[in-house]
Amino acid sequence: MSFSRPVSACSSNSILLNLWVWRCIIRRTLVELKREIDQVWSDLMSQHSWSDRILCDPAVHHGEPCIRGTRIAVSVIVASLADMSIEGLLGQYSQLAREDIQAALYYAADAARSSLVA
Repeated sequence: MSFSRPVSACSSNSILLNLWVWRCIIRRTLVELKREIDQVWSDLMSQHSWSDRILCDPAVHHGEPCIRGTRIAVSVIVASLADMSIEGLLGQYSQLAREDIQAALYYAADAARSSLVA
């Protein structure tokens, strides 16, 4: 007794049609999911605005994003957090506030989201 049977043209067309329909459903779902993620991200960033604390001025630190009123670059803060705690960073840079560090992280997240680094 053989369990394999040839696939007819009719059934292969219906399989292709089913695959195409599922592909459309998945694509639409992914587009809707991305739209929802973008909306959540936008809401989050509006609640935690970094623009009040981060300055990008060509006259300050060659235009590199810095904490407003200092020459401490966002990149220095983010890189320092890889090796030390927020409390350690606040101790090392007495002119920083906890909100400055949070703003630096929000800025870095926004920058990473809008550009590819590889």
